[in-house]
Amino acid sequence: MKTSFMSALAFVVAFAATSVFSATVFLDPVNGDDENGGLLETEPVKSFERAKALANGGIVDLMGSIVVTGDITFDLDGGTLRRYISSDGTVTNTADLISCNTAGVTLEFSNITVEGIGTDVRISGHLVAAAKANVKLGNNVVLCKSYTSTTGAGVTCANLTMTDNAKITLCRVATPASQAGGAGATVSGLLKMSGISEICFNSNVCEYGSSVASQRIAGGAYCGSFVMEDNASIHNNRSQARTYLYGISFGGAGLHVRGATTSIMRGNAKIHNNDAYYQRGGGICCDEGTIVMLDSSSVVSNSSIPPNQNVVSAQAMWASALIMSNNATVAYNGLKTTAARYDSGDGAVNVGKLYMHDDTLIVSNVARTIGGAVVRNGGGMYDRARVAYNTITWKKEYCCSGGLLVSGGEFSMNDDTVIEGHPESPYLYGGVCVNNTGRFILNSGIIRNNSRGILVAAWPSGGYVQINGGQIVSNTAGGIMNGSRAYTGKYASRGVLEVNGGIIADNGGPAFMDCTSCFCTNYFYGG
Repeated sequence: MKTSFMSALAFVVAFAATSVFSATVFLDPVNGDDENGGLLETEPVKSFERAKALANGGIVDLMGSIVVTGDITFDLDGGTLRRYISSDGTVTNTADLISCNTAGVTLEFSNITVEGIGTDVRISGHLVAAAKANVKLGNNVVLCKSYTSTTGAGVTCANLTMTDNAKITLCRVATPASQAGGAGATVSGLLKMSGISEICFNSNVCEYGSSVASQRIAGGAYCGSFVMEDNASIHNNRSQARTYLYGISFGGAGLHVRGATTSIMRGNAKIHNNDAYYQRGGGICCDEGTIVMLDSSSVVSNSSIPPNQNVVSAQAMWASALIMSNNATVAYNGLKTTAARYDSGDGAVNVGKLYMHDDTLIVSNVARTIGGAVVRNGGGMYDRARVAYNTITWKKEYCCSGGLLVSGGEFSMNDDTVIEGHPESPYLYGGVCVNNTGRFILNSGIIRNNSRGILVAAWPSGGYVQINGGQIVSNTAGGIMNGSRAYTGKYASRGVLEVNGGIIADNGGPAFMDCTSCFCTNYFYGG
């Protein structure tokens, strides 16, 4: 009996000596001491390294700011570094959890969750504040639950790299001042995302009571440029500017890109289910730069909600230029915005220039008066590109197109491209509309199954259409109409139509029609 007891006791002692349990450790970088036990609030340790050793994958309660001056790696063996809340529930640590003010330094994170307080207490401190430094988030990294009064609640840095399954989530900003930035991340330079990294479920609200022009806030991230690849995603973020009757800001619920740079999405990267209130760009707002979408990347199911029905907002994307290639898709945007007047603005895609190549799609979007794309400065469609089945919610005299509006520059349709499936009437003219200084050139391809194939001089006036080839067929209200009734009730369209070739046939109305009392010019040379 004695031998059996001693054997059991020896086993327990041996197990305790070889087993290490996770713990909650208190870390105070200013007043702590690594000679302390670290397991009591009154006995915090001083260094992250000592806290990591004691926590063993557990929780480190951070009671002050970790100040970084050189390259460093934060790895907590899967544990959590969180903002300290005292035993009576008081948030005594309102500083940035990790702070760096040294240019060129790299802060690298792996196997760690960095967590705010997750309550409705709004503070000034962020999770990672490193405006001059580079930040890398790697495998099993989560930045979350930060609620601040300034942008960049999750991370502020010069360049941000996210790989593997890194995630920035559940960060919130409610700012009373005019600021530019994102709730999840504010990056002055390059944001690069790969693997299955995510920026998701972040929220940004601007309470600033003046001009909306300065409210350049993003729900997910704000950056100088970005590269998204593999299966990286930005989703379910929300941003809201202060509402004004006739004002709308350059926001971007998912992502705001600032600067005349080129950004790239490729390899199944996806921006989806983001909501922008009173801002341009439910998915992306890129007010100066170019977006390149490649290799099955997609912008889907985003929404932009303006303060009234007269504001152009672009519920999927606002950009200086969009280049799409190799199965890139913009689809199902604006579907959350179905109210009769409080609805999305013009164009799921509203861009200066649009180029579509190689089986790319702008399909099944919903907007106010132009469901598919607004092109302000030209572009073109090539190699099986398709604009189809986009719809509008505000059907009045000045409505234009379910498919494509060209309001400036020259836009050409080439190869075996298609614009189709915009059949609503009486005011929705369907496939392609051209106004102002816009020029639309049909070289080849098909415009079919719309209410009208092409409207020249869509409201209010202007526009030039040249038909060199291709087909305009099976449109229910007719092939081409030159001129339209302006919203003011006046006829002043002055559109120009030139037909050199092509097929215009089997439409439900006249092949050609001029709007009564409009000043239109038509040239017929062939076709």
